[in-house]
Amino acid sequence: MQTHLLIKTISFDFSPEIIENRSVAETLYSDYRSVGGLLVPFHSTRYVAGHKFCDITLTDVSLNVGLPDADFQ
Repeated sequence: MQTHLLIKTISFDFSPEIIENRSVAETLYSDYRSVGGLLVPFHSTRYVAGHKFCDITLTDVSLNVGLPDADFQ
């Protein structure tokens, strides 16, 4: 079955000192839930050079809630 949901991205993290030094960074997405008619991944895990870098789990997502102007000062 094909869902066409994003499950993984692969990119490079470059060294700020020497651009030729780079590490493969992979992010895996899972636990998609419907929020306002859109499927949103509630879990993502990032690996850098094959080592787990971070693990993020969302508990709630709100769309189009608006932001106060003070957030942009």
